Amino acid sequence: MTLHVYPLSRDRPGDFKLMRAIARVHLAAWMMIPLMQTIMYQPELVGTTKKAGYLEGDTHALRTEDEVRFVTVIDDSLASDEDDEDDGEDDTAAGHGGKPKGRVIAAMKYYLVPSTGPHPDTDTRKEIDKQSKSANSDTSSADTLTKPNTSHMNDALSDLFVTKLVAARLDVTAIIGTHILIDNIYTDPAHHRRGAGAMLMRVATQHADELGWPSMLEASPLGMKLYESAGYEILPGKDIWIDLKRWENGGDRGVEYSEKRLAEAGGERSSQDGWYAQMIMVRPAKSLVQ
Repeated sequence: MTLHVYPLSRDRPGDFKLMRAIARVHLAAWMMIPLMQTIMYQPELVGTTKKAGYLEGDTHALRTEDEVRFVTVIDDSLASDEDDEDDGEDDTAAGHGGKPKGRVIAAMKYYLVPSTGPHPDTDTRKEIDKQSKSANSDTSSADTLTKPNTSHMNDALSDLFVTKLVAARLDVTAIIGTHILIDNIYTDPAHHRRGAGAMLMRVATQHADELGWPSMLEASPLGMKLYESAGYEILPGKDIWIDLKRWENGGDRGVEYSEKRLAEAGGERSSQDGWYAQMIMVRPAKSLVQ
């Protein structure tokens, strides 16, 4: 049983078939996170739609975004996903230019982000454009700028979180300049504690070190220890707090509800009391050139 790191390339048509496996791992990992559980509050009804969305978005990214990188970890002792078993290519052993046989158990998506100019991530760029239009709009209604609601999902919470996330990305870019952004990293929950996440982190950090760039990511509590072990540190004052109780069961009790809860707790937020924190973490620039 061996785990193999396998980077995807748009120049290998068979690699696009791995996107279904990546979408599978993406959804399974996301549903371990309390924030995502609150957004997708009826996962049995929305899972298929979300996986299709991940598949579409990631396929578009690999095909069209020059600064994106996808990397997977494949377990050669497990059968491939059905959609990946016949990719029309001769699979060879890892390290010889071909995709190793086996099942994807973890994946990462990261970007090379310039200090100026358009953001290389299409979704981030769309959100920046949406916020710009909202700021310059004559109407006070955000509905005209919001995508149609998705059944069985709390789209208002999703929109709020994405807005805060993109704002943090812009703030960090202004601070650290050109950098590597780890957009997503996830492991199939059935394969936690096997080192797959650390293998992926080494790929991203080594790439950053080769370039002499800093890197950033947005950390859920589940991944904090992994990121800290790779040299990432919390950037003070940039954390994103969400009151999950406000958004329970697809609803919204309003900002006043959260303010009252916070006041009653003496200004202290706690995960045990339904608060979720996404931490912005940065790894300083290092160089492999001595």
